[in-house]
Amino acid sequence: MAVIFLRKTMSPSGLAAGITRFWHQQICRTFNIDVSIHGKPPKESMLLVANHISWFDITAIGSVISARYLSKYEVVGWPVIGWLAKKAGTLFIKRGTSQSALHSMEKMATALADGDHVVLFPEGTTTDGHSVRKFHARLFQSAIDSKKMIQPVVIRYPHEKGVHPKAPFVDDITIYESAIGMLGEPHMKVEIHFLEAISSENKSRDELAKLCEGLIRDKINSTDNKT
Repeated sequence: MAVIFLRKTMSPSGLAAGITRFWHQQICRTFNIDVSIHGKPPKESMLLVANHISWFDITAIGSVISARYLSKYEVVGWPVIGWLAKKAGTLFIKRGTSQSALHSMEKMATALADGDHVVLFPEGTTTDGHSVRKFHARLFQSAIDSKKMIQPVVIRYPHEKGVHPKAPFVDDITIYESAIGMLGEPHMKVEIHFLEAISSENKSRDELAKLCEGLIRDKINSTDNKT
């Protein structure tokens, strides 16, 4: 499961974040991928939850918002992306242990309480982009504990087939094979849709996970039908 800590403001001490954002933008240009924003990104600190299609999701978000990452340990070995993540101060965690999940939730709650935005991929893995998997609810507790709003976010790679066939990072494809496939495309687009924020007050983490999952699924279905 990947989590992105978004810095609300750029300060002198955030120079590394600014450089990382610049490099994400350069990667987008190298891949000839345009990133567009739809809806209203949050102004106040909140938890953002998004569907997860590609390793490029992080670069797409990172190109428009300075970010710190809490991500799976495997990302360390990814070419360029792993280097960028380390330079941005990413905390890498090994999945599958209760202690890792607890540590992640504590870090998220602290970041939210400190006024930062946090982005969570609650599916825990990438998909083909045509639908969403069940959202894992545990890390939604961070919004409840910090009394923050939650904003569902939809990531799309639009194509005449609904989702660009080179975008999904699924099955046995390697990061190298995925990158080469995307580089071979003359042009690609990424859409980041910010949906209406919802309150975490008087809701359980399971209720919040199901609500966000449904809103994101409905948005994916409606946008795919218009493509």
